[in-house]
Amino acid sequence: MRLAIFQDNGLIYQRIIRFLRQNSYSVDTVNRVTSHTIKNYDVVVFTEGVQVPNLVKVIEQIALEEAILVVYIHQGSALNQFYNIASHPFFIDITLKDLHLEWRYKIPLATKYSKVLTRSYQALKETKKQLNALENELKAKRILMRNGLSEAESHRFIQQKAMKLRKSKQDVVNLIIQNKIDFNT
Repeated sequence: MRLAIFQDNGLIYQRIIRFLRQNSYSVDTVNRVTSHTIKNYDVVVFTEGVQVPNLVKVIEQIALEEAILVVYIHQGSALNQFYNIASHPFFIDITLKDLHLEWRYKIPLATKYSKVLTRSYQALKETKKQLNALENELKAKRILMRNGLSEAESHRFIQQKAMKLRKSKQDVVNLIIQNKIDFNT
């Protein structure tokens, strides 16, 4: 598991670093969360008192992107700050006094399921993209059929036009829908 912790010089930060290293976690400190951080780490950890403008909004945005697990470690209750994402599967709220217990059980389980959810979301996004492409192709075929072509001729027209224009079928479909293609050639 690859961990990134937001750098802070406070006592909570130092205790967490010590705890993670004692438990053989590979931890990198970061000064800001970038797309590189999100791609290369499984978990990003924020501590109470970290000096980040609009910390709550930053944490909410990262968690809602559903690409990386966000852990917020604090001394008291933080749920009133994070009421928007308190039950979100990509956000974990841990109190410092329960760090040893909660980390051992919550983080491995949450990391596992966040990866499964991420893969599922990516597959869903790809499926929606394919469905949208299919719907557009059918819409373009209906337009061509209204202009006197059969379904097979419409399909062939789209393929031949794509080859002739050296464009993808999807580009040709979009041009047909936008009425930017001459049907007579």
